[in-house]
Amino acid sequence: LLSDDTEDELVLRDDARYVHRLTRTSLEEIGRSSSNGQRRSKVQPFSLEIRRPGVLDRLTFEAADRRFPGVGEVDIEVRAASLNFKDIMIAMGLLPDEALEGGFTGRALGMECAGTIVTVGESVTTFKRGDEVITCCPGGLRSYVVIDEGFVVPKPKSLNFEDAAALPIAFITAYYALHNVARIEKGERILIHAAAGGVGLAAVQLAH
Repeated sequence: LLSDDTEDELVLRDDARYVHRLTRTSLEEIGRSSSNGQRRSKVQPFSLEIRRPGVLDRLTFEAADRRFPGVGEVDIEVRAASLNFKDIMIAMGLLPDEALEGGFTGRALGMECAGTIVTVGESVTTFKRGDEVITCCPGGLRSYVVIDEGFVVPKPKSLNFEDAAALPIAFITAYYALHNVARIEKGERILIHAAAGGVGLAAVQLAH
């Protein structure tokens, strides 16, 4: 705290002093440094949880139970999950109870993901084991997700899992706003606020 260096934001944890540093990396390097974490996840499923919201340091991966999909459900092994602003707000404890209760995702972290179907429940005919899919779901920041097949769509082969996981919320929101609410038509001009955000970028593409 009494250091005369130029660091203007730091964290003290036990005997260590942490400061911001930006380092170039790649998904391949992260995969190698995780010591085959994907194989471990198949042995012990996990989910990202925060027991006491308010400080992001409290985010932890916790062991999670797996359940067999019921009628009309599919079990997806998550390959990529996106991070939405709502997830940050939940983890920081910045959303009131009325904004969390009764909604589709509730207090769960993760709203969308992409992965591979590993099991299908009774009466499921649209998908089969091995299909690569995208879904909107509660608790997408986990290793496996069981969800009604109505919330699942096939992943286009032109998209990798990371890109696919980032599509649903932004594009569904923009599509609903432009087509169902605004009822936009060819030749009309549109003003898009915050066009650099996820929903804004999607709205620009849909308007074009």
